[in-house]
Amino acid sequence: MPKILKLQFLRSVPLAVLFAATLGPAASLAQPSLPSLQDSASYEPPGPAALIFNHDTITVFRSPLGRSSPAQRVERALVRLEMLRPPGMSAPVRVEVYSDARAVFVGDRFEFAIVEGDVDPHLGLTLDEVAEAARARLGRALETRARLWEPAPRWRSIVLALLATAVLILLFPQLRRARLSVLRRLEADAPKLADEGLQRRASQGIRWILSAITIVVGLFLIGLWAVVVMNRFPETEPWGNAARGFLLDMLGAFARATLQALPGLVTAAVIFSIGLFATRIADDLFAAVEHDRIHPPGVHPETAGATRRIVNTLLWMFTLIIMYPFLPGSRTDAFKGVSVLAGLLLTLGSAGIVSHMMSGLVLVFSRALRAGDYVRVGEVEGVVIQVGTLATKIANRKDEEFTIPNAVMVGTTVKNFSRLAREHGAPLTTSVTIGYDAPWRVVHEMLLAAAAKTAGLRQEPAPLVLQTSLSDFNVEYQVVARLEDASRRILVMNELHQNIQDAFNERGVQIMSPHFVSQPGQPVLVPKLKWSESPLPRPREDRT
Repeated sequence: MPKILKLQFLRSVPLAVLFAATLGPAASLAQPSLPSLQDSASYEPPGPAALIFNHDTITVFRSPLGRSSPAQRVERALVRLEMLRPPGMSAPVRVEVYSDARAVFVGDRFEFAIVEGDVDPHLGLTLDEVAEAARARLGRALETRARLWEPAPRWRSIVLALLATAVLILLFPQLRRARLSVLRRLEADAPKLADEGLQRRASQGIRWILSAITIVVGLFLIGLWAVVVMNRFPETEPWGNAARGFLLDMLGAFARATLQALPGLVTAAVIFSIGLFATRIADDLFAAVEHDRIHPPGVHPETAGATRRIVNTLLWMFTLIIMYPFLPGSRTDAFKGVSVLAGLLLTLGSAGIVSHMMSGLVLVFSRALRAGDYVRVGEVEGVVIQVGTLATKIANRKDEEFTIPNAVMVGTTVKNFSRLAREHGAPLTTSVTIGYDAPWRVVHEMLLAAAAKTAGLRQEPAPLVLQTSLSDFNVEYQVVARLEDASRRILVMNELHQNIQDAFNERGVQIMSPHFVSQPGQPVLVPKLKWSESPLPRPREDRT
């Protein structure tokens, strides 16, 4: 068949048949199936796809052709264009006119077609103008690509590839030095922890984070190197374009995520700053109350610390509740799972904790005791070290620390020797029983003299002696004095007992403890000459 008749025949063939033959067995003469009625509401036509060849946008496919979407048309056109070699690239690029399409040929080789649906109505161009623009751009791209196959550009590409490889090799030691430098700086500036194991784990965590960042940067440099090197050669340019598209997509996704999260992060930062400022004001206010510089109604120095913790907790809870919707990922399933887990843990473990916390608040706000008070709780006697949220710590004179849960403290009688005696000193009382043959005035004098000699007892108000009981065989005298320091109560009591024994022994007055049923023939006391005398050694037993 002559060539002219052949072209006329092709122009008369329906367009679907023509492109079914040119696209290969994947194409079909049948029309694309329409969406069903139930899917028509959710059906969305495929979007446009740009045909990019040799870093230039040749044209944009906007309409399906047969069963091929715009993206599939781009893919098949690129396959045919990548198969061109230098002899074929030098052939003229031309456009064949069909009834409702324009076909672009390189020589006698069909490459792609442009139909009426590919024309952008907003640009005001005709189908012929769009096809001519695509032909011109394809011709320039082929000419540029053909030059890459020439010896001089190939040698230039080889040199550039070697240079990029050398730069990559040199960058990796620098990246490692940068990681070590940052690691040394962070370890030098980081606060030192008391526990050596915890310090080692914190340092290891910093190393892992820096190593992960280094690996990510290294992989990015390798990807960038692959894009630069593979795009230098026509044979590997498709791979280079794919790698470049992957990097651009990844950076674009990261940039989009960052830009989308930026307004929420700024809002969350502002809310956090306001919450931090409010807690700082609360700290300063309650610190002034605790140091008795200001006196707001309803807040006492003893309760200022606990009130400050409660107010700060409420402020931070309110701040976090407001911040939560603005945090990136707050609406994801991961955040929801963490919230559910936190609620479950709080529900399971809150019964006992809440009981101790409420008991601690009762202790603090009832002003029953505070740090520094000398107290007795059951069999424990000592100085209160801390009234915590869950427990109270007490230390005795043996440097033994007792931790008593607050719920136990509330359910037990607490005897506070310091609460009502902050101005005049904590009271100290001790009793002694003396027979009726000793004049009570002399007994009073001896007890007051013993109290005056005891270090740690206040002389103002002066100690006094009370006769608390007239028993069958003796009189019970009670010494009442005030302590300088309540925490030295046991030591002062010990010294007072020693002085009382010395005073009664010196005056020859017998102490009637334990009780005597009948009056002894002579006073039971220690003569002054024997006060410092060592006891006689015990006789050895005969072991034979």
